[in-house]
Amino acid sequence: MTSSYFPMKRNRSIIAVAVFGFSAFTSVVAVPASADRADKSPPEGLTAAEWTSIRGAHEAWKHRFEENRNGTVTATNPGQRWDTVFDGRGFSVQPREGDWQWGLELVTETGSAATGIARENRLSYDRGNGITAWFVNDGRGHEQGWTLEK
Repeated sequence: MTSSYFPMKRNRSIIAVAVFGFSAFTSVVAVPASADRADKSPPEGLTAAEWTSIRGAHEAWKHRFEENRNGTVTATNPGQRWDTVFDGRGFSVQPREGDWQWGLELVTETGSAATGIARENRLSYDRGNGITAWFVNDGRGHEQGWTLEK
């Protein structure tokens, strides 16, 4: 791929490491067993369909991306108990309990940050030249990927 987005081979290697690192890192933490054992029977006065709909909406709400006034986007993953901040250049992850932080930043030729578009549990960045970076936040953790247009 030859474009201004990937001016050197070194950047392609960094992206490959970023994909592997973020995917591997997020796969390490499992959802607590208690989350799988939650009572799924509907409360009195609700049908099974209504209760399923409520639980689905609540699950989606727990994994949403939120756009902030300062231009960042945040996401919380309750299973991992992580808070993640996206700033258009990269992201940083910090656990709710623990004194560490981890992150990645994409270095581009222009150095400019992209604007994120958050919709429910999905965040995407148009990186130009037919490249879209995206993140999904769900019960499995944060997933990162890229869509490359021909």
